[in-house]
Amino acid sequence: MDKRFAVRLGLIFLLILGGVLLLKKQQSQTAKIQQTQEEQELVAKIPDIEKEIKQLEELQEKKIIAEAIDFRGILISEQERYAVIGDGVYREGDAFGEYLLSKISVNFIVVEHKSTQKRDILYLP
Repeated sequence: MDKRFAVRLGLIFLLILGGVLLLKKQQSQTAKIQQTQEEQELVAKIPDIEKEIKQLEELQEKKIIAEAIDFRGILISEQERYAVIGDGVYREGDAFGEYLLSKISVNFIVVEHKSTQKRDILYLP
């Protein structure tokens, strides 16, 4: 084999090897950029996820309150509205257990916890 041919062949091999190494480095950098972008997208979603978690917790809390109160229905006469809660019938302003019946509407009631003053709306079942 000619010495110049061997040198050319060696240079071609080095160029190919250098190209392969450069391509691998670029692929690695591209993968890191994609990972960073995905991480940024996930971080951007955190407030929405936290909001969903809070809503689910509130729904669970309302379910627990509704089960504790046992709201069964609303009775409406010409002058008064009554809420059927457990085995009792109550008017606005009446107290029962740990709660005060703040409002009776056509399809929901508003109850207020006596000690925390936290209000909850309970809809007809």
